[in-house]
Amino acid sequence: MTNTLQCARRARRLEDLGDNGAARMEQPVMNKSVMVLIAGAACLLAVVGASAENKGSDQRIATANDSFATLDRNGDHRLSRSEAGFDRLLSQTFAEIDTDGNGFVSLEEFAAGEKVRAAATNLVNR
Repeated sequence: MTNTLQCARRARRLEDLGDNGAARMEQPVMNKSVMVLIAGAACLLAVVGASAENKGSDQRIATANDSFATLDRNGDHRLSRSEAGFDRLLSQTFAEIDTDGNGFVSLEEFAAGEKVRAAATNLVNR
C-alpha cells in the first residue's frame, strides 16, 4: 500500500512539474548509471592494461634470453667482456650491468639491464 501511495504521489508531482520536471527527477538516477558505467569501463581498461603489460614483460624476457644466448659464444652461461664486445651498448655499460663485479654478466644481470634499457627507452619516447 505504501509503495502504491508513493508511486501515485511521484506521478502527481511529475504531472505538476511537466516534462522539464520529469527530466530533473530522472537526472540523479541517470548520473548514477553513468558513473557506474564509467567506473566499470575504468576497471576493464585497468585489467586489459595489466594483461598487456604482463605480455610485454614476458616478451622482453624471451628477447633478453635470445640475445644473451646469441652473445654467449662459448656457452658458459655468462658473458665476458670480449663476448660483450659484439653488442656496442652492452660493451659500453658492462661495468654497470655486472652488478656483482665478478667480471662476467649473468643472464639475470643481463635481463635486469635490458629491463632498465627498455624503461629508459619508453621514457624517452613519451
